Order: sequence, then structure tokens, then C-alpha cells
Amino acid sequence: MLIKYKIDKEAAKKETWFHPLQGRTVCIADIADKMTDEEAEIFYKGGCKAIEKLPELPAESAAPATKTK
Repeated sequence: MLIKYKIDKEAAKKETWFHPLQGRTVCIADIADKMTDEEAEIFYKGGCKAIEKLPELPAESAAPATKTK
């Protein structure tokens, strides 16, 4: 599983948001370690400053790796 978001844990201590999947207000720092990419995307798109979207990596080649001499 590729992680698409990075959470600044210090900045997250200052961020409280309504969590639509839990139906309550949460401190981002309290849920940062268990947060899924789906949840991070919700907060990121909502404007949470503690969450940064990581650049997408190019897809790896389908060819198997070969050993060079």
C-alpha cells in the first residue's frame, strides 16, 4: 500500500476537525498514527495544514529485475 499523505505531528496538535466518518470533532494529532489515506484526503481537501500530499511516484516496470555483472 502506497502512502499518499504525510502528517506533521507538531502542526497536527493545533488542528481540530469534524471527522465525517466518526461523526465527532477530533484532534488530528490524536488520530494521525491510525489515519487512512481516505481520511487524510478528506482533511487535506478540507484545508488541514498539518497534512501534506506526497508526490506520486511513477509506476514501476512490469519487467522483473535482472542481476548485472
